[in-house]
Amino acid sequence: MKKALLLALAFVALSLNAKVITLDLQQEAEGVTFDENGLWVERFQGEANTFSYGIFTFSHYGTIMKGSYEYEGEIIEYETPYCEGFSVSKSTATDFQYYGLSDWNNAVGKGQLGDAFLMVYDGGAWAYAPKTLTFNDGNAYTPKEVYLCNAASVLTAVKEGTLAPARKFEKGDYFTVTFNGLDKEGNKIEGSEVVCYLIDYRSGDEAAWKLNEGWERFDLSALGEVYGITYTVNSTDVGEYGINTPTYFAMDALSVDDGEPEEPETEYFIKHPWGTGLDADWTWKPLAKVAEGVYEIEDLWGGVGVNINTVASDQGAQWIPAADIAGAAELEIGAQIRFVYNATAKTVAVELTTALPAVLQDKENTSKKVMIDGKLYIVTPHGVFNQLGQEVR
Repeated sequence: MKKALLLALAFVALSLNAKVITLDLQQEAEGVTFDENGLWVERFQGEANTFSYGIFTFSHYGTIMKGSYEYEGEIIEYETPYCEGFSVSKSTATDFQYYGLSDWNNAVGKGQLGDAFLMVYDGGAWAYAPKTLTFNDGNAYTPKEVYLCNAASVLTAVKEGTLAPARKFEKGDYFTVTFNGLDKEGNKIEGSEVVCYLIDYRSGDEAAWKLNEGWERFDLSALGEVYGITYTVNSTDVGEYGINTPTYFAMDALSVDDGEPEEPETEYFIKHPWGTGLDADWTWKPLAKVAEGVYEIEDLWGGVGVNINTVASDQGAQWIPAADIAGAAELEIGAQIRFVYNATAKTVAVELTTALPAVLQDKENTSKKVMIDGKLYIVTPHGVFNQLGQEVR
């Protein structure tokens, strides 16, 4: 009888792809809560500090600067909130009204992956804290990609020129974020650099000018393996005290890989008599994965046990006798069955799928010959036999 095998071969990829880890700002983080406007409540606390999401740790500086000055013989005291480095925001506003209120607004009012996103500020030469993100497990990672978006303050400055001392951008101008990889000691790695143009008016063709007003993917793979990343904002609008353009940008969905290949999925093979009698074929065949840890193949029941292995080889194979195969005791030789292997329990069960052809299911009062799929069967009052005289029913 022709073997009716439903071989959904389990393709097991020996993947060399490393595990990818993506920054998830939608989860909760210690020291990060939001007010009714989606602003980070703790952003002005702790001065130089850090906050973490998963393996990613971000530098931050926040404080209320206090001071006083004399005006017309009167002492005026003041308090000025100040932030730099990385901050978290859930602000849905996309406009810019004034500094201290609209610093945490981006062009679209949300992140790439959800409500939350990072708003990043470059404090320049007068920065109070490192401009870095590091990996808090002490391991090196290879950055893959990041999504960036212009801040509302930047767009207002370059499009309208209303945020003094910043001017409106014109031909030849650009605004960039440069990322550099850091070594284990926190030093810049030579050659580990990626420049991301969020605004680019360098072309002589105005139609080719770029103005980022939404989340845009940037490839960071050129950074190579790093222990951290630092950033620098650059602009062509520079004055006596540095860059005039607001040095903000929004960031989300940073992905890195750990450089370790993923464990390949295990493949399983089975060997038993494919068929019955002397014409049975003992060869290794792959089992098809149908669920986590469960593998199957269909064939005829040969009446004996099975070999199971993770390779098509007798060496190291697991032998499971018929007596230990669940459901085998009720089967007759030649029955169409499904082998089910549980890789966790290391057990095999069999399930009846299709009975013998109707012409072979009942014994006849007189003997007769029947051809089924090119094979000869003899039906007699005493049973059904194959051409070798072996009883199949």
